[in-house]
Amino acid sequence: MKRLVATAALVVALVGCQTVDRAPVEPLPPPGQKLAFSDLVQRAWMLARGADDALYVDNWTKLTVLAVDLQDTAKRLSTATEVPANQKDEALKLRIDALGKAADQLMAAAKEHQVKEATVAIRDVHNAVYALKPKVEPMRDAKEMPPPMPMRN
Repeated sequence: MKRLVATAALVVALVGCQTVDRAPVEPLPPPGQKLAFSDLVQRAWMLARGADDALYVDNWTKLTVLAVDLQDTAKRLSTATEVPANQKDEALKLRIDALGKAADQLMAAAKEHQVKEATVAIRDVHNAVYALKPKVEPMRDAKEMPPPMPMRN
């Protein structure tokens, strides 16, 4: 019985330690085609998560590619459509520039294989993306929600 428990624990530990492959990020359409602001922010967030993964396994080539994609995404944000109300202010350009600057720093660090600088750049990318995220609408009022389902005995 002890062997069965030990074997099961080992299997669970090995399965739990596997890396998760994230869905690939679709390439950007041609420059003339505009994209929705929320789609570009979502794309930047996915690229930032991919950069975390690439840095963790020291995949500098992938990190460089992701940095280029982040730079391109940041450039496209200024012409995005459907900008949410919480982002329509004078500081939007500054938030977009912060993402571009962080992507530039990530590119430089990735080219030189600088772990500490890449870590700081990825942190800055995450912070910039967070500052750009659309406001999430709160849940509906309890009055509008359907009644809970009755519990079965």
